[in-house]
Amino acid sequence: AAFEEIYGFPVDGILDTEVWSVLAADAEPVLVPYVVAAEDLAGPFLGVVPRDYAEMALLARVGYATPAEMFAERFHMDIDLLRELNPEIATVTVGATLTVAATGRNLRLSIARLEADKTLGQLRGYDLEGRLIVAYPATIGSTDTPSPSGLHSITVVVTDASYTYRPQVNFQQGNNVSVLTIPPGPNN
Repeated sequence: AAFEEIYGFPVDGILDTEVWSVLAADAEPVLVPYVVAAEDLAGPFLGVVPRDYAEMALLARVGYATPAEMFAERFHMDIDLLRELNPEIATVTVGATLTVAATGRNLRLSIARLEADKTLGQLRGYDLEGRLIVAYPATIGSTDTPSPSGLHSITVVVTDASYTYRPQVNFQQGNNVSVLTIPPGPNN
């Protein structure tokens, strides 16, 4: 549906002939091989990521649970699709070849407005004219950890940031009533 909106098709979420013709015009493969390197498996991997914020706060880094989780995120894939394409992913070794999604080239676009759409589960970027130009799947809060609604201004972008849990300001998770600093990492 986002693709249809970006390319000016009626937004119905149906992969019809017209939509397919635009998709097919990009002759790059959708899936590509990736050879697993030693660095990919160096970890550390947590095995299980704690769900309790107090336990997370004790970690040095809230890293990936498994190499499969890391590969899925790196190649912008649902982990179930990665597993379907690579049944050996749980025991993958250095030198193994995985089938992964081709992530494509990085685009340089001017984004005037970002919208986190809770209903669609997407982060959507718009240009100055208000046209949708990018749409990414995103986890935007939950009933346990809701995201705020409203209009917000981005004042700084921090990569690999820690998270400050403030139960008196945002929400309370379980029995955690104190302010906690959750260390950086993909699962913080």
